[in-house]
Amino acid sequence: MEKVFECILKEEERIRERLTEKKRVVMNWKDWENYRKATVCLICEESLMVDEYLDSVPVYTIGEDREEYFGQCHKKCFWTNQKNREEEGMARQK
Repeated sequence: MEKVFECILKEEERIRERLTEKKRVVMNWKDWENYRKATVCLICEESLMVDEYLDSVPVYTIGEDREEYFGQCHKKCFWTNQKNREEEGMARQK
């Protein structure tokens, strides 16, 4: 049980560090055009429109000194994908 709490505390520290890091988001005119025209989720490839509302978040690729626009996806798809990636990373660390 102690190991679980240690992992949680380390994860909290990592998250806090990432939240304080400020990176420049780079979006050129083509990125803005793609952002405005996005209609399909990058992950599940279904419509971004849910009950007459746009349900999406922008997705960025993370570089060393900046982030670049990658596309749009559903909020649920984004967070599920992030959780899966983190779980895979933690499994590799064991």
